[in-house]
Amino acid sequence: MSTRSRIGIQNENGSITSIYCHYDGYPEGVGKELVEKFNSPVKINDLLSKGDMSSIHSNEHYKDRGENNVDAIVSANEQAYVKDTEQSWGEYAYLFRNGEWEVCPIYGSRNQFSLVKSLLKQVA
Repeated sequence: MSTRSRIGIQNENGSITSIYCHYDGYPEGVGKELVEKFNSPVKINDLLSKGDMSSIHSNEHYKDRGENNVDAIVSANEQAYVKDTEQSWGEYAYLFRNGEWEVCPIYGSRNQFSLVKSLLKQVA
């Protein structure tokens, strides 16, 4: 079973550039990996430049399989980003802004982002 998510970074103008990730979208999966390995805009933008992906753990991107229409998308703002996540059947929206990773569960606390680090501490 997959837990889909979107991974995004807030741009200077407030828009959000993001990609789709098919597997392990829950905070202990994608969230933990983002906090541990993708903690700078340079690393995040490199990840996003590769487009949609199957799994953040295997770093397998759909472009690697020759698929089309898998480039990062740009959402106008946070509200549009949450909607784009929902429309791609995502269960979690991850957002890097102000130097930290935040997550919004799409089917629970809609539009309520919280720090991934805080959620991981609660689970530990």
